[in-house]
Amino acid sequence: MKSATPGICFVLLFLLIGQTGVHAADELCLTNLTSTRLYVALSDGESSPNTAGWLSPKKKVCRTKSGETPASWTVSVFAGPDVIEGCTEIVPADAHAEIVRFIEFDRCTFRFQPKS
Repeated sequence: MKSATPGICFVLLFLLIGQTGVHAADELCLTNLTSTRLYVALSDGESSPNTAGWLSPKKKVCRTKSGETPASWTVSVFAGPDVIEGCTEIVPADAHAEIVRFIEFDRCTFRFQPKS
């Protein structure tokens, strides 16, 4: 049985180290800290949201942007996909967002956590 060459081992180690949870500036995560299932949309501010869907309580969703890192992201939260009123928050590029409280009509509470 042949052993793996040192070059292949280095590449595999590099790939594993690259997956340690370090978040780049081109990624936004939103964590739902409420007890309510929410419909969320994450946008880089330059195009229509390409990450939208249901987010269960105590769960997290992330979106990455290829190309130039945006100065900020936009997070929108609704009671459902057909609901017009909800909450929208601008998130700095160096932070992730957490929704702490959801009340329709722009009365939500968001918290930002620095990216690590």
